[in-house]
Amino acid sequence: MHKFSWIAVGSTVLALSACGGGGGGGDSSGTVAPALVTASGVVIDGTLANATVFLDLNGNGIQDSGEPSTTTGANGAFSLQATASQLSSISIIALATAGTTTDSDNPGKTIAANFSLIAPPGSYQVISPITSLVVANIQSTGSVSAAASAVAATLNIPISALYENYVAAGHTSVHNIAAAVTQAIASVQSQSTVATSLAAQYQSLNTVVANHIVPNLTRIESASSPAAAAALAVHDIKSIYSLGGSLTGLHSAGLVLANGTGTVALAANAASFNFSNLLEGGDSYNVTVLAQPASQTCTVSNGSGQIANASTSAVRVNCVDNAQMRLINASAGYNLLDMTVNNASVSTGIAYGAAGSYTSVDTTLSATQVTSGGTTVIQTTPSLAGNSKYSLIVYGFPNAMRTALLQEFEPAPAATYAKLLVLNLAPDVGALNVYLTAAAPMTGAAPFTNPVQGGSGSGYLQASSGTYHVRVTGSASTDVNTDVRMDFDGLVLDSTTVNTLIITPTAGGVLVNAISVIQAGAVKAYGGTNARIRVIDSVVGAPGTDVAVVASRAGTTLLNSGSAAPVGYYTIVPATNDAISLTLNGVPMASPTPALAAGSDYTVLVWGTLSAPQVTVIADDNRLPLAGYAKLRLLNGAANGLTQTMTLDYSLIAANVVPGTASVPVQVLAGTGTSSLLAINASNSVTPVFLQSPFNIQNQGVYTVYMLGNSTVPGNLVGFVNKDR
Repeated sequence: MHKFSWIAVGSTVLALSACGGGGGGGDSSGTVAPALVTASGVVIDGTLANATVFLDLNGNGIQDSGEPSTTTGANGAFSLQATASQLSSISIIALATAGTTTDSDNPGKTIAANFSLIAPPGSYQVISPITSLVVANIQSTGSVSAAASAVAATLNIPISALYENYVAAGHTSVHNIAAAVTQAIASVQSQSTVATSLAAQYQSLNTVVANHIVPNLTRIESASSPAAAAALAVHDIKSIYSLGGSLTGLHSAGLVLANGTGTVALAANAASFNFSNLLEGGDSYNVTVLAQPASQTCTVSNGSGQIANASTSAVRVNCVDNAQMRLINASAGYNLLDMTVNNASVSTGIAYGAAGSYTSVDTTLSATQVTSGGTTVIQTTPSLAGNSKYSLIVYGFPNAMRTALLQEFEPAPAATYAKLLVLNLAPDVGALNVYLTAAAPMTGAAPFTNPVQGGSGSGYLQASSGTYHVRVTGSASTDVNTDVRMDFDGLVLDSTTVNTLIITPTAGGVLVNAISVIQAGAVKAYGGTNARIRVIDSVVGAPGTDVAVVASRAGTTLLNSGSAAPVGYYTIVPATNDAISLTLNGVPMASPTPALAAGSDYTVLVWGTLSAPQVTVIADDNRLPLAGYAKLRLLNGAANGLTQTMTLDYSLIAANVVPGTASVPVQVLAGTGTSSLLAINASNSVTPVFLQSPFNIQNQGVYTVYMLGNSTVPGNLVGFVNKDR
């Protein structure tokens, strides 16, 4: 809808209207209402008859009920009554209406287009296009007097002529200029909408006058009549056009569109827009989004083109709701993680077991990069829905990172209940059982969910609200007390909450940690308290003499090689600094006290000779390799002091592994139905001390080649391959 009045909101001049009150009437105190005085004046372009004149008490630019008003007579004259205070502080507006108002510049005809005129407060004796131009300059100059000086200089007329009745005075040059300015006013007002601010209208009017009236001022002043001067102005101004368009989907504030230096700010729920800076025929335009609205992303279509001698409203702006996304660091392999989406920072410095803040994300541009120390860790482009919350969970270890997108819009359960989703993001550990109990579970307890496969989830399950003990076991375990991967107290499931329990891997590859997430809320990490340890007997006795190693820790037997194989099984123990008790053929030896890290796997290698035994604690990496690969390492338990080298199909895998140590695991291609040749060489011989062929390498197998001392074998050395996982 177009408007043809000066809307006064924000105007320095019309903001004074509050001082005048509204329409008279006494108050309950009995004070006498101010006396009314008569204001008389004239409305001119030429003289304007049948124009509506009103005192704009509330400053909205519209004639409202109760506002003093009247209609101009045949000579443009008017009279209305108001208080002296109102007349000195509030502007009077004249509305010239097409088909009703007549202009003496074109006798016998009504005007063809609506327009309105205004005068500064207190200067109502003459309301004209020139007084309107003075009002249009008040905001930019700061005062009425400064505005008057600016207009007089622009139009090259004396200040005294600004407020005169140039029609009655017969000042033709001023009359001609006023007729031209009327065309500028009508053009600007016809292309303004209810959303166009007063400041924007004033700016446009001043621009049109500067660009299309002033350059032709001499011709306009010397025109044969005001009608001829208006025609000159119309000829030039008719090439001034508005640029606008429509909006869909906007329901937030903050959207700002730009076309060159021109901008337009849109309110929430706006459906259309127009730039205040008018364009000339032939001008190019390129509408862009200068600022996005809160929690939305707007895109422009049909936003570029050239003005083709007509106003255009063909630009289209479509706004969609953004998603809210945060980062959860579930990777113990990185102390801190950062995340960007579409190259914009979303989260920085997120530690393991913590979450970043939610950030608004464009659902159409969701390319996400996770970095650590400036190095890219993983990239993904999640599929997001507007007006929804997500947590991007980053998990795994260096060179084997993965992501999971947690959708955080699951409906809440009823009172006294909670929902829990178990996510097994420790794919190396295999399928898991999860128990929720009030205290440590008793034998025979049923799992809350099982089995939860690696890399998948349980789906949302309902539980009574409360605080729980959590136990995680391998899925093959038939007893709640065997193959325990994690055990902790204090998982709080509050009434009506939606929760996620994330199972995360550890450095050893078998035990797990956990992170709890309240939907759209707090995140908490739970660390495991156990480690896994095994003992290997590689002690060499005299020829023909057996050596029995017995190892225990805090009352738990780890190995008895006198009645079992020399390589013990992994045993889960508390990650404390307890001593390992060792005997050789019943004789105690020095007890090591290794500092065990929770979640890690260790091998305690007892090696050397019966007379000079040694102990080495080796950290084991039993994490699975990538699909299509296996991991292979060499453990040198020889007592002869010789280093060892390992090759696979003549390719070097480990070199110069000294006794009492193990090589770093190396990823090798897994077999595809063919066999390989595995060879171990000692540093004192070119002949292998151990060969295995065929050696069939299984996909994602974790292998250790043990070279152990043995008094019954020539050279006191025996080798074998153990599949640790």
